Amino acid sequence: MGSRASGLASPLSDIDVNLSLGDHKRFDVRENRAEAIKILRAVTKAVAKNNRESPIAATFTVMTSLTGPKVPITKLVHIPSSQQIELQCTNSAFNGLVYAKSFQRDYPDLKSIFLLLKHTLRLRGLD
Repeated sequence: MGSRASGLASPLSDIDVNLSLGDHKRFDVRENRAEAIKILRAVTKAVAKNNRESPIAATFTVMTSLTGPKVPITKLVHIPSSQQIELQCTNSAFNGLVYAKSFQRDYPDLKSIFLLLKHTLRLRGLD
């Protein structure tokens, strides 16, 4: 879950935030997409309401909400810093983080290759 947590972030990387669904203690439970979409829509509405009611104090703006992927995502921008933030609701985020870290441990040269690829894709607008 996220390049910052896995150690694969660049200075321009977004911040990934995972909103847990319920009180699940296990990371192998089946995803509840409908509940995740509901939570992300509530966040989107709250941000929009805050921006309408208090435009001067607006802190975030919603870039987009993607409900098509396996894990729905809402992309925000922190207005004062222009930092991009991706919100997701999943119980399997931890699995991806463990996978990324174990790959880096087993193949240390992959980190440099990944960062180069990530930078190249960003330069070409494909990130």
